[in-house]
Amino acid sequence: MQLAIYNDLKQRISTLAALKYVALWNNQFEREDVNVPFGYPCCFIEFADTTYVDDLNLRQRGTLQINIHLGFESYKTEDTDILQLKQDLNELIHGWSTINNTKFLRRSETQNFDHTNIQDYIISYQVTGLDVTSVNLPTVDADVNTLVLNVDPIIDNTTIRTGFIPDDIALATEEGTILMTESSYDLIIDL
Repeated sequence: MQLAIYNDLKQRISTLAALKYVALWNNQFEREDVNVPFGYPCCFIEFADTTYVDDLNLRQRGTLQINIHLGFESYKTEDTDILQLKQDLNELIHGWSTINNTKFLRRSETQNFDHTNIQDYIISYQVTGLDVTSVNLPTVDADVNTLVLNVDPIIDNTTIRTGFIPDDIALATEEGTILMTESSYDLIIDL
């Protein structure tokens, strides 16, 4: 689960042309003299706290706090370029989601002042996702002809709004024969 999130997030962050280096966090700012050299501005992805709850069939739902360390080197008395870069980075991440995960939601920002001429902004995001690595169930392709719901749906364009599932809204979109939910809940389909 974390590897997939890391790869997708790194690929997305790497599209920000101003960044010269994107990697997994290993306290690089404190260990610059022993790490592989990297250019500034840079971005490091840290998996901070993760909690899991058990779901059905050995699946687990994990809530992750992902810290993005945005490093910027400056010798100016006041350099506000980092603020724009921080905003551009947040625009890429906040509200974005990947398969089996909810949207990345910014939860906090802080600055670490313990580095000479390096500004280190730490932007924390929360995301919840399904870890299905322990699941070894067969998969079956199916053609969906009928969708039976136990509520009266509100149909808006291609979105069927089925109501509330605890702490999430279930959204399903039908594209041909594929049904997806934004919150990664399984749909029960009666054919």
